[in-house]
Amino acid sequence: MLEPRRHERGAEGRARLDEHRFAGVLSLTPHGGARRRDVVVAFGAAATDGVAAGSLERLVGHWVPRGPVGVAEPLRPRRAVMPANHHLRALGPRPVDPEEHQLWVGAARAIDAYRDRWGLSRSPESLGNPASPELALMPTARLADFVRTTRHLDAVRTRLGHREPVGVELGLER
Repeated sequence: MLEPRRHERGAEGRARLDEHRFAGVLSLTPHGGARRRDVVVAFGAAATDGVAAGSLERLVGHWVPRGPVGVAEPLRPRRAVMPANHHLRALGPRPVDPEEHQLWVGAARAIDAYRDRWGLSRSPESLGNPASPELALMPTARLADFVRTTRHLDAVRTRLGHREPVGVELGLER
């Protein structure tokens, strides 16, 4: 007999949302967008081991503000309530714990701010793809910003319980 699928767990067994399930639930909305109630259902389904009502409200609050309920409820584009691929590559799936989720959202905003400052909207990589030669040619301000943002993301990943390499080759001999 097959075991029921549990939501993803990061290092140290921390609960993570099943991002595929989240996206799947939102893909079924007949109106092609996401209302707050759709996001609540998606978060509830993606936290496959469950989530307390208060925690669920806090998770949803990071993605959709409170507002009118019913026919006056605003419709948002799906992309406004789903993490981008570059967020998931850099940070992994969103945590179920509200405090960790808030850290995750803050780090995702830091990534987006960096990408906006340096015109990286088309790059599939979170912070672009600076290889050793490109790092050496970066303007000083961008290099400092890159290092600062990379360190911030590394600190957040550590606090979230996983430590993945940033993927930047500095050209140092070992």
